Amino acid sequence: MGRANYLKPIILPPSIPSALLNIAPGVVKNRLFKEHTKFSWQTLDQIGNEPEVLILEEIFEAHSNTVFFDIGCNKGEYTFAAEKFLTPSHIYAFEPNPKLFTQLKQVFPKINLNKIAFSDTNAKRLFKIPSVNGVEDDSLGTLAVNSILDNETSAEQFEVECMTLDSF
Repeated sequence: MGRANYLKPIILPPSIPSALLNIAPGVVKNRLFKEHTKFSWQTLDQIGNEPEVLILEEIFEAHSNTVFFDIGCNKGEYTFAAEKFLTPSHIYAFEPNPKLFTQLKQVFPKINLNKIAFSDTNAKRLFKIPSVNGVEDDSLGTLAVNSILDNETSAEQFEVECMTLDSF
């Protein structure tokens, strides 16, 4: 029997990543934003991040006493950029998706994180996370639950707390 027979992939149960997030959120944060630490105007074409992150970093560096609202924080790319330059108490992130909110709470423990969606009314509303071609895409979460995306194959819907920006 050759050595290759012993090299089988290990598939971790879903509870293992959750445990890692609870035990070592800094490790998870470093993995999530590994490419962001190398991101610059010189690496823009190689890394493929959103260029507005670099513009935001320049603004944050020049105005380090500013307050920043990351509305629809998702996985926290803009919050990560803000955290490099701003005091955590000046960073407000808003994410209604419970799964992403839980991750953000562990990865960014010092910022002001809120589990709400902004809307034109203060009320509970349905929120949708569509699956496109069978793959759930958290970045496409929306309050527009009746809209159907091209190649949308299914969607998870749940109720979220909404408020107006003026009432925050």
